[in-house]
Amino acid sequence: MKRLVAGLWLLGLMVVFPSGAFAHDLTDVATMLRPKNPYDARLSVGFRSTWKTASLNREYMGNNKGIEVVKDLRFKQVKMELDVRGEFAIFKDLALYVSLPIILSQQSTYSFASGNRYPGYSGEENCRKDHADDPSVCNPDGVNVNNSRTVRDGIAAGLPGTGISYDPTGPSVGLDGAWAVPMDGSAGPRTLFKGPKRAGLDQLHFGLRWLVYGFNQDVNPVMPNWLIGAEFRLSVGKVMDFKRNAAGDPEGCDAYSTNDWNCRPQLNKAVSRGVHELRFYTTMSKRVGPTDSFIEISFKMPFAYRSGSFYSSKYDFSGGWGEDNTSVVNKAPKVAGIRFGTEIVAWKRPADHFRLAISVLGLIKYRFQGRDYSEAYELLAGSPVMNMNCDSPSALYSAMCGDTGIRKAMTYYPGVTMVQDYAIFGGQLGIDFLIYKYIKLQVSYGFAHQQEHFVTMTDAGQDSGTVQAGNDGCQSGQACADGRVNIPSREQNPWHRPVVDTPGHRYRVQETLIHQLWVNLQARF
Repeated sequence: MKRLVAGLWLLGLMVVFPSGAFAHDLTDVATMLRPKNPYDARLSVGFRSTWKTASLNREYMGNNKGIEVVKDLRFKQVKMELDVRGEFAIFKDLALYVSLPIILSQQSTYSFASGNRYPGYSGEENCRKDHADDPSVCNPDGVNVNNSRTVRDGIAAGLPGTGISYDPTGPSVGLDGAWAVPMDGSAGPRTLFKGPKRAGLDQLHFGLRWLVYGFNQDVNPVMPNWLIGAEFRLSVGKVMDFKRNAAGDPEGCDAYSTNDWNCRPQLNKAVSRGVHELRFYTTMSKRVGPTDSFIEISFKMPFAYRSGSFYSSKYDFSGGWGEDNTSVVNKAPKVAGIRFGTEIVAWKRPADHFRLAISVLGLIKYRFQGRDYSEAYELLAGSPVMNMNCDSPSALYSAMCGDTGIRKAMTYYPGVTMVQDYAIFGGQLGIDFLIYKYIKLQVSYGFAHQQEHFVTMTDAGQDSGTVQAGNDGCQSGQACADGRVNIPSREQNPWHRPVVDTPGHRYRVQETLIHQLWVNLQARF
């Protein structure tokens, strides 16, 4: 009883990285019915801090060089997470675990990319005179509110606090006085927009871990530890969204608003994607002297979506429109991964139940193509140039505005885009303290890099493959087999937006760097 009381008291102080970042953790399973060990349990609380930075650049065709990727924005996201986890033995070498990862804080910041020159830099006028036949050589490579393609295309209009508006009848972009940048080479304001401070719960994780019979080095020293696990990630939190008023800052923010779009950047601070996922993994580790080496292979896939998510059936238009994805289950991306490493015991005192170990870990992940919340999510969600304007529809949206389901779902663009597949490479260095028989402390630092990839690449639609009866050929506005997507017609993909999805306009994430700090403490019974 005293041990139980002490363990519960420690639970309020403990910090642990929930996914098991060290070799012996990966194959150390709570067990029961062992000699001198009738029952095992693990209780922990965890903290993780993540800093992510990336360049959010765009394709461009205005420099007489074909399609090139030019500077636009810098993306930064800071996330703080707390995780409460429990693992309980339910049979010999078989354990059930439950994990509650809580996002304490998450905020994204968009700023203008830095450069050596800005519009109006010293010598620009003379440069343009000298290179009248090729003015592209004089283009400034620094970005501010006057030359950012995100601002000039109207994508940033209506973001809270920016004073940037967009007139679709112009088209023109309006800036208030605070954003007027003099053409004298000065940089002007550097931060475009700070997203809302989000917090909450995305998923509840629970699963089973099993040491395969006969592959337990504590029982059979000749064999390695071999673990098989399955995890169910249940979406439970409020689904996040981001909507804005095309004319500028949201209205009605002094009081709570029930309007569909009013004041949503302030009201919705949720973090859930509304995706239910399954994760399968297998791990092997082997102790040889003071080292414990391991390798883990994992695969995560979505299998269902909540009705309020942007992946739900009301956002699936593949039955009668040109959306290329015919399976609702495969909309969110799958993730495959492998991690490997070694833990080295540097110092131990068995009599005092003390041990100090150093671990080194490598990580490779592959994120398959799918619709996802990307680095551009809050930048695109609810943008007036992304929304369907069905009050005075253009030729682009006239066919879709006649469809009640599309009009209801896509009046405000959700911001979830088709993201290209990419790999993630990373590493981790950690220190593991076994302070006492029942208390373990872990501290580690990790870093990762994402391959550069497009985050807006939804295709325009699909050719119907059928010829309209009674027609000698295809006419504008008809769905017919002519080898191209006819607009407006049911061949269109309702998710496609030419302003960001057409080659020459797409967003590309580059120069990504992720830093993570984990501080871990665990009670073992």
